[in-house]
Formats: sequence, structure tokens, C-alpha cells
Amino acid sequence: MQLILTSWAQDGSLPFSGEPMFGDKVPVTKDDLYASLYGESGSPTEDALTIMALELLSSQLLVLLERQVKT
Repeated sequence: MQLILTSWAQDGSLPFSGEPMFGDKVPVTKDDLYASLYGESGSPTEDALTIMALELLSSQLLVLLERQVKT
């Protein structure tokens, strides 16, 4: 998870590749919600803002994760 969050914090477009975060260990249900989240927005501005938000969220989740596992 740390490696994934680190890469997403650097490039927020990676989650849109459709590759599961945890590989085959967690099944992905490709339903209407999945289609809504991964579908084209049609707005370059919205896409850019979403990518920036994902980068910020990933970096903050990474900080929380590292604090939780710190010994």
C-alpha cells in the first residue's frame, strides 16, 4: 500500500489505469459505480482537478499510514 500511495502521490493519473490497487487479492466489481468513477468526464479541467485531488489525498494517506506503522 505504501508503494502504491507513493506512486499515486507523484502521479495522480495512475489510478485511472484500471489496475487494481491490491492486485488479484481483492476482487473488483465492475458495476455502474465503477463505470461512473472510471468513465470519461468530458472536461479537461475536471480531469486535471481530479488528478490533483488524488495526488493530495494519496500523499496525506501515505503520511497517516507511515505514522500508524511507525515503531
